[in-house]
Amino acid sequence: MNCSSFALPSEMAIAIIGLRGPTTRVPEQHENNTKAYAYYTVAKELGRQDAATELQKLDDFLQPAIKTSAAELAKTISAGLKPVPRVIRLQTAETETAGPSPWPDPTPRPASP
Repeated sequence: MNCSSFALPSEMAIAIIGLRGPTTRVPEQHENNTKAYAYYTVAKELGRQDAATELQKLDDFLQPAIKTSAAELAKTISAGLKPVPRVIRLQTAETETAGPSPWPDPTPRPASP
């Protein structure tokens, strides 16, 4: 094979584009799509702004069976999440003379279902 040639032998081209039969990447891709859909579902439930957009993109091409298994995985992930710890503020005698805090007040987060 000449290195300056860009043409691939037909056997190699067929193997590269996956027309030679089932490959191990197809189940792996389904698993990745399932995980992505589940993670974006959980992120949306937790208030992530861009998760709805990404879910819509996945929703447009995923098969219903993948969406169903992803919904089950999202429920499992959500059930395993721990609540956000509450803020603890300590005050000592020196606090008043030290001036204002250099850190902003924590922003409220949505409660977990």
